[in-house]
Amino acid sequence: SSDVCSSDLVQTPLDSYQCRHGLGYTVFESSKNSLYAKLLAFVPVHDNCEINLLTLTNYTDKEKEFDLFSY
Repeated sequence: SSDVCSSDLVQTPLDSYQCRHGLGYTVFESSKNSLYAKLLAFVPVHDNCEINLLTLTNYTDKEKEFDLFSY
């Protein structure tokens, strides 16, 4: 099947969702169908950019295929 799952702003039903903010960073965590996604977004102190680190964890024994899109 083809499911849409988002780590942050896309409107899709999720099994869990959490968002945390700190000084210069935000962490989005979500899960759906035993797939866990964590997106860390931060701005380095001395750089004029934003860095995003996406970590995906599959909590099943089945192999999963992903298509990633940035917007």
